[in-house]
Amino acid sequence: MKFISILFSSAFALSVAAAPADKTAAQTSAFEAAMAEYDASHPVSEADTDFSKRAVGAGVFYCRNDRWKGGCHRQYFIDGVCQGVPKEWNDQISSLGPDASVKDKDWGCDVFTEGNCQGQKFLIFYPGSDIMSAHNMNDKVSSIKCGRRMKAQGAKPA
Repeated sequence: MKFISILFSSAFALSVAAAPADKTAAQTSAFEAAMAEYDASHPVSEADTDFSKRAVGAGVFYCRNDRWKGGCHRQYFIDGVCQGVPKEWNDQISSLGPDASVKDKDWGCDVFTEGNCQGQKFLIFYPGSDIMSAHNMNDKVSSIKCGRRMKAQGAKPA
């Protein structure tokens, strides 16, 4: 009887110890599957993967819902050039901010409600805003112009 209870206890301990590893493996697999699906639908060129070597622009990260949720997208910009957001993102953005690659406060983005950088605008710096409704821009973004500010002259990008 003693042998059976030791055997049972050992088997139970092994099954309990194995549970977290199985759960972690399942979570990792789910994460990898989601990332593979995202990567497959959002191919990245080699030029984009080594962004630190690009001196003329930076990226902006935005999401459909507030608090950086609901599907997100990264768009790269050239300093001072107005760009429309992709058609499927027009009037769909609820959180937006310049990439971490532009943490300095000399680089920011004007976010516009109309195409061609027209309409109501809002100036945003890193890390951005996860609640665009606080700036009356929720689901209104159509174009963005990002650029470096010149501290000494106090100028904004054209």
